Amino acid sequence: MAPKSPLQAGSFLGDAKQFLAAFRKERSLMAKVRAYHTTLPERPPERDVYHDHDNCPDGKRIRPEHKAPGDAGRPRCKECVKLG
Repeated sequence: MAPKSPLQAGSFLGDAKQFLAAFRKERSLMAKVRAYHTTLPERPPERDVYHDHDNCPDGKRIRPEHKAPGDAGRPRCKECVKLG
């Protein structure tokens, strides 16, 4: 009997299902939080944004003593937009 191709064997569909399950699990670990921003002046000015995800790479760099609640009238961080 001839071996089945990956598409015929259903492995592609199985891989896609595994990928989606892992993606959904990862997304569920990302938590949207109340808006926060840094109290320090940002350079360049286009980095003067607020964050609303606890796992935003840029937001994680804000030290606790410089973290303030709210959006301060700033635009949303592009990384937070990507996170959803």
